Amino acid sequence: MKINICSKLKDGAWGGGNQFLKALKEEFIKQGLYTGSDKEADVTIFNSYQDLWPLIKSWFINKKSKIVYRLGPVFYLHRGWKWKIVDKLVIFVANLFADLIIFQSSWSYEQALKLGFNKNKKYSIIHNAVDSEIFFRNEAIKKEKNKINLIYTSWSSNPNKGFTYLDFLDKNLDFNKYQIKFIGNSPISFKNIKTLRPLPSKELANELRQSDIFISPAKDDACSNAILEALACGLPVVVLNSGSNEELIGGAGVLFNDSYGLLNGLEKVSSDIYTYKHGIVIKDIKAVSGEYLLAIKNLYASINLQ
Repeated sequence: MKINICSKLKDGAWGGGNQFLKALKEEFIKQGLYTGSDKEADVTIFNSYQDLWPLIKSWFINKKSKIVYRLGPVFYLHRGWKWKIVDKLVIFVANLFADLIIFQSSWSYEQALKLGFNKNKKYSIIHNAVDSEIFFRNEAIKKEKNKINLIYTSWSSNPNKGFTYLDFLDKNLDFNKYQIKFIGNSPISFKNIKTLRPLPSKELANELRQSDIFISPAKDDACSNAILEALACGLPVVVLNSGSNEELIGGAGVLFNDSYGLLNGLEKVSSDIYTYKHGIVIKDIKAVSGEYLLAIKNLYASINLQ
């Protein structure tokens, strides 16, 4: 079986979907399953609204290749109600043309049902994963002991990424106890929070390993790669109770619902960091690629039974 990923993947620092698909592609290459030719592919993976038209074109032109459609984000929640038309179009195309739909989380599946997804279609729920050769623990790193190092990363500057919470921390965090770093694109500037431009994955992973706790105030994320990267680097997390965040963190952190809940969450995790670190349970990219392959094999098995 040969697999092609249709999406035009970008090098360097970019959004979570791009980073996951790059890691998935590399894993398929290692296993000898990947082809860069859509004509040779037995299976073609398409991603979200960016690949709508290539997906439809493939359905008409390449009848040999099975269409796997990866869905997650609900765009009207991030970009306004006009985007609900795009969300419904994505679901319409999934219902009509896809052989198998991969949802990034149970939350994204439930949102798709609200948008009209046909639950009788073949689908699987598979979380993302990160490149374990880049994002890994290193307990030998010596960290500054007089303060607890907090970190948040976001390539996107969308307000839903929680910059009002960062602004609150910038003004209310106890900077005698904590120091905080933001890596990414922020629409606002900070007085006390150290900010860095978006970093390539290897540099980003080093910054994560130098930190103690990851925070994520992001709202309505389908499956946050930023949280998964932090967990893979051994960081417990304090994250907004929204989207799929609860699915991802397990016993590795706490959820918060408002600004003062964020402060309380930081106090709770910082008082028992190692217990939360031991609660980290995530799958690596090899395991997740195996889940993709199993879902594809089950698709073929169901076709053969028809």
